[in-house]
Amino acid sequence: MPGVTIRRIDSFPDAKSPEFRQWVEFSWKGRTSEGLEFRTTQAKTWAKLGDGDVCPGLELGLRALKVGERGVVRCSSRFAYGHLGRPAVTDGDTPLCPDSDVEFHIHIHSLGSSLPIGSMTAPERLEEARLKKGAGNDLFKFHYFSGSAKAYSASLQALDGLLGEEPAEVAHSEVVQMIADCGCNLAAAYLKMGMDAKAEDSCVAVLQIDPTNVKALFRAGSAAMNQQKFMESRLAFERLLFLEPGNRAAIRQVRELKLAEKRYRARERTVMRAMGADIFSAAPVSNVEREKHSKESVPDIYADAPKSSNSSLNNGAHDHDKGDLQNGTRRTCMLSLFFAFLVAIASALLAIKR
Repeated sequence: MPGVTIRRIDSFPDAKSPEFRQWVEFSWKGRTSEGLEFRTTQAKTWAKLGDGDVCPGLELGLRALKVGERGVVRCSSRFAYGHLGRPAVTDGDTPLCPDSDVEFHIHIHSLGSSLPIGSMTAPERLEEARLKKGAGNDLFKFHYFSGSAKAYSASLQALDGLLGEEPAEVAHSEVVQMIADCGCNLAAAYLKMGMDAKAEDSCVAVLQIDPTNVKALFRAGSAAMNQQKFMESRLAFERLLFLEPGNRAAIRQVRELKLAEKRYRARERTVMRAMGADIFSAAPVSNVEREKHSKESVPDIYADAPKSSNSSLNNGAHDHDKGDLQNGTRRTCMLSLFFAFLVAIASALLAIKR
């Protein structure tokens, strides 16, 4: 494939090859094209082929090798870590610069399950969830938040329905703990991506089965605060501090919540003042001044007409001016009522949003 070359170091023709959507246990080291090692550890890890648990170049190498074989995969940056690079978060690692071409040294140790979730037993589904959680943790650790969210969601999907099984093939407490851990981790990934509503939903799902989960309360409060849902945020942090009165992170968030609410109220007052200034900017005008202004602004079409002994024409002009004045006053009142109605609607919408 253009951009990727794979070379076998060992060859075992009779060994098994991994299948699509099968778990593979492997170890690997990474170098740049200049020979600088950015990952030196040989710790074993798991990845499910086709799920995006590893970068494309590494997955292509895993698909090409068999159990027991070692190989070298050279790939361009677009098949490695792209414009994001790879941070150094593990002992022995060094940061990988963005847009770096890399070389992976891979060793496949064993193969795991390739069954779809519907064909798994309860213990197999729990193991599937554990492996997907581990893959999500690795992706999150290296700041690939969308991939980690996908892995945590797959873990929760594997656990779906296990709590209601009778007789239970796995411990209830173990399933609850796994659901809570994956749900909280999923909320953390959503928060990193700015998807606050989804983060809040994930926390609510956790709290439905574990109402005292501190991580879920903290992340639910943070997600609600980001959405300016101050009452929900306050309730979450109050519950958390009731369970852990000395939780420093929650105390800091409560301070931030107060500041955020204060800033929101200040903006709200500014908006309302601006709306009021636009609507009622003109100073009150007395009836005498309004009538005078109306008379000055309405042209007298009979001013140059010859005087007549019959005053009906002049009276008609006076009645015409008076009617225009009344119509203008009526329109002004109607506009004032209309703008007042708009202000009432805006206030109601702001109250609902709070």
